[in-house]
Amino acid sequence: MPSRPMNPGGASPVRRRALLGTAVLVVLVALAGLAAYLTRDGRSPSKARAVQPSSATSASASPSGGPPVPRTRSRALAVPPKTHNPIVFGKAAAAALWSYDTRAYSRTELRTALRGWLTSEDRYADRTSVDKVVPS
Repeated sequence: MPSRPMNPGGASPVRRRALLGTAVLVVLVALAGLAAYLTRDGRSPSKARAVQPSSATSASASPSGGPPVPRTRSRALAVPPKTHNPIVFGKAAAAALWSYDTRAYSRTELRTALRGWLTSEDRYADRTSVDKVVPS
């Protein structure tokens, strides 16, 4: 007597699970892509590169060989808030650290400003950790 297949549909249970898992994964990736598309900030990278130097001398000068270009400051570096609430202070410190703009300030200027956020007590102030978290 010939044995009959357990699954009359023809597909094995393992194959069916693999197809179902793949379909679920495709749906999740599509939803993640849709969420990323809907929450984008709307900036175009081509706008920043569209600005061209107005004179030929500034275009031919190399950034490292020419005289230093004066920087325009869009805003002052953050100062510590006058608060005793550690949550408020921590949020302000994180905002100060991650709002660093390399076009407006040098890394040394930011490190100096962030050291002003530390306590004056050497027992608690960890200046090397500040230097390590400043983006380069």
